[in-house]
Amino acid sequence: MEADLVLRAVLLPAAQAYFMIAVLAAVAGRSARRSPVRSTATGFTWLPLAAALPAVLSYAQQEGAAGLSWPPAVAFNWTWVALSLAALSTVALAPAPAVVRSVLPAFLALSVVVPPGYADPGGRLLAAAIVGAASFAASSARGTRESAGASEHVAWWLVFGIASAMALLSGFAKLSFVIASLSAAASMLALISPWMPRLRPDGASTAASACALGVLCFLGLGYDESGFPWWSWALLACAPAGLAVRGFAWGSPRARALAVIAVPTLLALLALVLALGWTGAFARFGQPAEPDRDVYGLRTEP
Repeated sequence: MEADLVLRAVLLPAAQAYFMIAVLAAVAGRSARRSPVRSTATGFTWLPLAAALPAVLSYAQQEGAAGLSWPPAVAFNWTWVALSLAALSTVALAPAPAVVRSVLPAFLALSVVVPPGYADPGGRLLAAAIVGAASFAASSARGTRESAGASEHVAWWLVFGIASAMALLSGFAKLSFVIASLSAAASMLALISPWMPRLRPDGASTAASACALGVLCFLGLGYDESGFPWWSWALLACAPAGLAVRGFAWGSPRARALAVIAVPTLLALLALVLALGWTGAFARFGQPAEPDRDVYGLRTEP
């Protein structure tokens, strides 16, 4: 059962999204002047879709055509709306200054996310401010002065992978699969981007990915059943800010690539380790699991 879910809700959505984005990028390269699917000097115009499409497809595999209501009766049902808002607004704002391109999508996406216990405007505004700041730090002009090549895709691969593990350990398996689909898509982009320069991340795609991570962290906080502190989820949402090291002066391209991978990954890993330490989870490692415990959150009967 678990292997089937991983295939349908993680690998298949990532492969579908990757194929669609790669085809669009190829079309853009062959008919850039005639096609509305365009390529820019710094990257592929529609690459921010990589921060939403795999997750939307993963959500659809798990939930189908779940209905929407406002205010949200089930916040998770609005996941695909929030991620789509983040990606599409980032595409539209790609030519705008970095602060607009990163902050406005964060506020738009988080305006439709109302996790349990966080319906008050103050908490949602604080979440949007944290996500917007992390997105700006990761995608500002200083952080995107030089291309980091495939290394940024590798960083997203690892950061989303850690976020997926944190969601699973918090007790929300469905969210974990959604995040894992983004990690799988990033790994595919990391493999192919050295041969397809248009698929190398630019400021817009970085902002979209940072917004997506922030939305998913906010959902994880609301549905957390393990008692992870709120600041550990906030730290995880801030992990993309580590990509700002890309704009620093490094002795060699290899050193810069390693820093781009290491810094955000270590921030995400620190968030997970602190969350586990805070709840005493390390002390429980190695103990036998409870026989009736629904580890993957798949049980449907009352």
